[in-house]
Amino acid sequence: MTPEGVYVRIWDYMAKPEARAEFENFYGPGGEWVQLFGRSKAFLRTDFFRDRDAENHYLTIDYFSSKAGFDDFMRELRQEYEALDRRCDGVTDSEKEIGTFIALGGSVLRAGA
Repeated sequence: MTPEGVYVRIWDYMAKPEARAEFENFYGPGGEWVQLFGRSKAFLRTDFFRDRDAENHYLTIDYFSSKAGFDDFMRELRQEYEALDRRCDGVTDSEKEIGTFIALGGSVLRAGA
């Protein structure tokens, strides 16, 4: 981890009801996004959540050791990122980036350790 803190990206998704299993295969633990991110030395983990009251509603939280590390990942693997993003087009009704954050005080590492 760098002095700037862990870089966190949070996304909100509504999966198509008929494509929930495929959505989970793309975005869930061990899914294709996690595999792609795992090619980066800066990738720490992805947390994956389904809304307990709305079964098609999901959140992902991606953790990278730094913003610079994420930027390096995007520079090196942008084409693969964009290709996977296109492959995922048919499994969601909506997706929205909630935002990017810096985790302060190392809490992310303690919580996920």
